[in-house]
Amino acid sequence: GCCHPSLICSWCCPLIAISQVMRRMNLIFTGRQGTNIQSKITYLVLLAVSLLYFFNGPRHLSGKYGGSGGNDSNRFNDDDGSNSPSSFILPTSLTTMMIHFVFPYSVYSFLVVYLVWVTRSFIRRRYNIPERSCAGCEDCCVACAFPCCAISQMARHTTDYDLYRAAWCSDTGLPAGVPSIV
Repeated sequence: GCCHPSLICSWCCPLIAISQVMRRMNLIFTGRQGTNIQSKITYLVLLAVSLLYFFNGPRHLSGKYGGSGGNDSNRFNDDDGSNSPSSFILPTSLTTMMIHFVFPYSVYSFLVVYLVWVTRSFIRRRYNIPERSCAGCEDCCVACAFPCCAISQMARHTTDYDLYRAAWCSDTGLPAGVPSIV
């Protein structure tokens, strides 16, 4: 359903969700199978990148330029000239905006798309799932256009959620002791 942990995680924390799928398949950053330890390290690194992004990324940094602090000369005033909380403060320079907003978002987005691409390619090869359209580049197209949907689909494909419940906080998205791949 729409409140299933794998769906919510794929929409809200796609890097964590794809790292859980990769962990189930014992995949490393390149989309190849590694050892159990290598896939655990891959999961932990991607979890750290996600946490770093969410706590220091664009949403957190936007507070630096909103409401309090910042340069009032860069503020868009309301029609009445007041500086209400709904006013928006611009970053002081284009360089600042690029460093604090555009660069982190671009790196995070590229990483999600790349990992969805290589993981989806691996799963298709492993289960002999043929490409239906965009022959040769279907995985890349799906990863670019629908990464969250692809992550959710891969999560459902690599376990049986009717048999095993999903877990919010685990390296595979499944409770301990549950086989990763069904």
